[in-house]
Amino acid sequence: MINVYYDSGTTNTRIYLLKEEKVLDQLFLEVGTRDSAISGDQSVLIRKLKEGYDDLLERNGMRDSDVEGIYLSGMITNPFGIIEVPHLETPIHKEALYDNIYIHQEETCFFRPLKLILGAKTRSPQEGLHLGNIKLMGNTRGEEIEVMGLLRMGHLKEDKTQVMISPGSHTHMMLIRKGAIEDISSHFTGELHYAILKDTILGGETAKNIEVYHREPVLRGYELLLKEGISRALYVVHSTKVFGLSSDEERQMLLTGVISGSPILHLKEKMLVQWKDVEEIIVLGTASYVSAYEMILKEVLPQVKVKVVSPAEESSFALEGFKSLMTLRERGL
Repeated sequence: MINVYYDSGTTNTRIYLLKEEKVLDQLFLEVGTRDSAISGDQSVLIRKLKEGYDDLLERNGMRDSDVEGIYLSGMITNPFGIIEVPHLETPIHKEALYDNIYIHQEETCFFRPLKLILGAKTRSPQEGLHLGNIKLMGNTRGEEIEVMGLLRMGHLKEDKTQVMISPGSHTHMMLIRKGAIEDISSHFTGELHYAILKDTILGGETAKNIEVYHREPVLRGYELLLKEGISRALYVVHSTKVFGLSSDEERQMLLTGVISGSPILHLKEKMLVQWKDVEEIIVLGTASYVSAYEMILKEVLPQVKVKVVSPAEESSFALEGFKSLMTLRERGL
């Protein structure tokens, strides 16, 4: 049985060609929903996805008719993806993700059904959403399939209550209880960091591509956020340049402490009220700034075990999550 799986994000997409659970080949594409958003044309993304599909089949001596199913997850179901599909509401386990796969008949490039794996969102309050309770909501497109991969790989446990933190353009924190996604808290971290470096004076005052983060400046940045609020904290980071108190590298670490500290501050509050039984926090990623999350978490929540998990070179959390869903199909569930 041959299947193709797309793990598609905002800027990049990876395509996997699988026979059963074995990856025969994979292809990395520098294309995502950002391309559609910038161009205002969804066909830009679809064409590039199809070109990647054709290349993958050609170099493996296969035809479209050899492929039983084409599955896609991630940002592909947002308004700038192939088609906007509503999120699945919590609680979400792998059976729910599999049962709610959305079949889209694509008739511009693929000319065949595409099987879209839904994103996740917090269950709406019974009284309905309004400005007073919108803060309770969170949503993901892609991280939910990673949760299933982490469960399959044993990093998340069926018998534990854990939090998965996925830093990125948006940092998502997901409460995992008995193998199901029960709650989501989403934060505008990477987007804010990018905007600050691109369009403010701090962009010229901070070092890029830091390989190793140090505990003291990261925690000092978090302390600034805690005591001064974000706008004042950012100004204080800038003032260390004005008054010659730190290097560009140290300023970047201070800034990271401010930005990365924000979701952790919220997590601390959640654990006091709603997520009281959390036993472990799993932080995903290979980027050097991920270590800043670990540093702040260990300082702020010393009673909870913290573990940083990186995907293996030959696999990904999303791919393992897809394999997990396919086992349900094989069992006829």
